[in-house]
Amino acid sequence: MTVTPKEYSEELTASIFANDKEFSMLRKGTSYAAEFNTNIFGDFQLKAVLNQGGVKKTESLEKYYDMRDKFILQIDGSYLGHESYNAGKYKMNGEVELRVSSIENNAPEKAYIVYELNGEKIKEQQADIPVIENQDYITRFISTGVNEEFELKPNDKLIIYAYIEDSYGMNYKCIVNLNEINSSNERVNRLPEWTNGTVIEIKDKKGNILYEFEYMR
Repeated sequence: MTVTPKEYSEELTASIFANDKEFSMLRKGTSYAAEFNTNIFGDFQLKAVLNQGGVKKTESLEKYYDMRDKFILQIDGSYLGHESYNAGKYKMNGEVELRVSSIENNAPEKAYIVYELNGEKIKEQQADIPVIENQDYITRFISTGVNEEFELKPNDKLIIYAYIEDSYGMNYKCIVNLNEINSSNERVNRLPEWTNGTVIEIKDKKGNILYEFEYMR
């Protein structure tokens, strides 16, 4: 992180407070820089303290408050097409449509459509990501054809996710379709409609959960 004071002098020193934890800044020309780790998914407040001859001035760095939007992909998705359930068979023929917005140095690197039955993965389908060069902020539309048939029985739950890996190695899990069969062998959906297209989980490259959608806990 780099801060450039409006007024500069040789005796000026600077430090950064991230959620009240202090980090010293190193001078680089007329600017000051510091590197530190922080949780971008929690509450985040940042301020710079400039010290000149014992006189301190504090500046709030509001443009950095929403760190999540500066690094995290914005994803939504849905299944568009025909679907039916009859005599224990669930059929779907259409497209999984994903919209992925990226900023700065982050972009989707890999994408998969995953089918999960009662918590177990039963199929994985790779999705093609369009290549777009030399743009800091861009929205990519990822479309994947789906033509599937599944045998379901009472109390089964079939969930279709999009898994997306970004440039930092973070993995996003986004719900695109969910079907439940009740005890009367009827197709139902107990989750609210607005959960479709929602990112419900983000993990780092080591598999640690960084974010989990509260409704799904």
